[in-house]
Amino acid sequence: VVNASWELTQAANFSLIRLFAVSLKTSLQPLDDFASVALPWSLPTADCLGMGDYTVFSAVCWFFGRNLHRTLGVPVGLVQSCWGGTPIESWSSPRALARCGLNAQPQSRPTRRPFDYQMSVSPGTIVFFFECSGQLEPTVLWNAMIHPLLNMTLKGVIWYQGERNTGHNTDLYNCSFPAMINDWRREFYTATNGNTDPLLPFGFAQISTSDPYDNTDSYPRIRWHQSADYGFTPNSRMPKTFMAVTIDLCDRTSIYGWIHPRYKQEVATRLLLGAMSVAYNDSSSIFQGPFPELAIVNLTTQMLIIKYGQELIHHNGGRGDFQICCSQVRGQCLNEDWNQAPILSVQAQSVFLNISTCISTSRAVTSVRYAWSNWPCELYACALYGAGPTALPAPPFIKDVPLEVV
Repeated sequence: VVNASWELTQAANFSLIRLFAVSLKTSLQPLDDFASVALPWSLPTADCLGMGDYTVFSAVCWFFGRNLHRTLGVPVGLVQSCWGGTPIESWSSPRALARCGLNAQPQSRPTRRPFDYQMSVSPGTIVFFFECSGQLEPTVLWNAMIHPLLNMTLKGVIWYQGERNTGHNTDLYNCSFPAMINDWRREFYTATNGNTDPLLPFGFAQISTSDPYDNTDSYPRIRWHQSADYGFTPNSRMPKTFMAVTIDLCDRTSIYGWIHPRYKQEVATRLLLGAMSVAYNDSSSIFQGPFPELAIVNLTTQMLIIKYGQELIHHNGGRGDFQICCSQVRGQCLNEDWNQAPILSVQAQSVFLNISTCISTSRAVTSVRYAWSNWPCELYACALYGAGPTALPAPPFIKDVPLEVV
């Protein structure tokens, strides 16, 4: 966390905030109560937050709750239930997984225990036991770390997960994430006798960066799937949700590794903007950067014109900001079909791209994508931001280009 020591000294000033942290536990069956609690309801202190590295309590959760209290001026209770490096399947119920055709049964594997020979029925016999690989198994964290919370009335949920699924069921995330959200909403609504909103506000951080030298597309695919392939929230598949874009919060010098950027305060600030709009109906809160509404090919000028819904600010220095697919078959873009599309200019709400690479090969521009890489830009330096006071980064997207040309 940036300025962690100073932030910790301020924690005790927030006497109207309470913290609660669930212990890291797994279970093969839904539990009605916790096996143990990592942090009972407590006042915020440096010790409760985990001293210098926030090992006890989530920094994003703390900063979000602190900012929410400052904004609303009311008491705030924060419940942390998280386990780093886990897949979404671990946090999902069997019913949610079934909606996406995913197996809810833990995958047991044979393993040898120390001194197996002592437990053998005859000397020299090897005894194998079947064990599950802990927190990575489906449903085990839903059972142990979410199910016991169901009788608690909630105002909203903040979610920061996705990195593990860049290598596991990546292209099912556009189903598994909405399915989990809908299932949690149903379960909390039912267990609290309707006191929890059936459309419980659900905010999430679109995952940040992990490796500036990774040229695969698993990270941009997960980012896209986090919004159910819309690129923005809320949408028809994810009502009453909000997303904080974090692709510009990369951290090359993080002592915790590239995958753990330290700019947690900014993540919390962006999440709060979404919460104020979606959960607290503040119509003045703009919580997402500019998103494209229209793409037009101009063959005469060899340009692709992308029109956005907000006025734009353009920063130079992105890492291949826009790419176009030059293909002879619509709907089919192989890796080699993608080409850089340099930004010629940005005017008000429009971006003008050079598409001469497609035209020179007599191929059509069939698709366009933006910020489609693990590490799209450096800190606060992506190509496009909104021109408003919040100056939020434009979300990554991939979009078909219509047949119509001018």
